[in-house]
Amino acid sequence: MAAHLPATSATVRAIRATKAGDPVKAAEDEAWGLPEHLLATAADALRWLVWKDTKDAAKPGAKPPPPIPRPGVDADEVKHVGRTSTPYDQARTKFALPRT
Repeated sequence: MAAHLPATSATVRAIRATKAGDPVKAAEDEAWGLPEHLLATAADALRWLVWKDTKDAAKPGAKPPPPIPRPGVDADEVKHVGRTSTPYDQARTKFALPRT
């Protein structure tokens, strides 16, 4: 009967947590489904859009608001892309190379 339940149901999460060995950690890792992750991503984008027009964002070295914590994702593991730009000549040379 549990085979037909959604993956985010409490019953399925409890079964997987029991099999994983660490029930608390496994339950936390699977607490969110796709809709929750997409909603958190939209909220993060909205927070950034609001922040970018503030006085704090205009200051040199300003850091954007932190993303909403996701279960199963350690904040130290999240990688951010740098804020530097590539000069036009370097980009043109790089994109002219044959692709392998």
